[in-house]
Amino acid sequence: MDIIFLFLISMLYLSTHGLIYLCQRLGGGV
Repeated sequence: MDIIFLFLISMLYLSTHGLIYLCQRLGGGV
């Protein structure tokens, strides 16, 4: 049960940082 919770948290973490990464790339702040 805890594994599923950790999986959801990790997915949210990756998706959030993924959006930040894309925003930085699109903003030209490489």
